[in-house]
Amino acid sequence: MYIFVERCQISLLMKHFILIIITTLIIALSSSCNHDRKTVMVFKDDNQYLKIEYAGTIVFNNDNTGILHISTNGYFKCKDNESKLFAKANQQGHIVYEANESSPTSNLDENSKSLLIKAIKELKKQQGKPLS
Repeated sequence: MYIFVERCQISLLMKHFILIIITTLIIALSSSCNHDRKTVMVFKDDNQYLKIEYAGTIVFNNDNTGILHISTNGYFKCKDNESKLFAKANQQGHIVYEANESSPTSNLDENSKSLLIKAIKELKKQQGKPLS
C-alpha cells in the first residue's frame, strides 16, 4: 500500500512539473513573437506628405543618412510627394533598396537618399531621439 501511495504522489508531482514547463514554453514563445507588428506614420500639411512604415528592428548609421541593419523579415518604407523607397535585408544580411519600384540595388540616387534622410530625421524626431 505504501508503494502505491508513493507512486501516486510522484505521478501527481510529474504532472504538475510538466504543466509548469508547458506553460512556461507557451509564455516564452508568445512573448518572443512580434506577431507581424508594423508601425506606420503619416505626416501631412498643405504642400508636404511623408509616410513612414517599418517592421522589425531597423538600425541607422551614426550620421542618420543610411540604414546599417534590418532584422529578418523586417523592412523600411517611406514615401513623399515625389518618391517611394523600400528597404530590406537580403539573405546575406546586406541592405537592398527599391526606389520607385525599380530593381533592387545597394546604392541610392540623390532623390532616394534625400527621401531616406528626411524619413530618418522625422522618425527620430517623433521618437524623441537626438540626431547625431
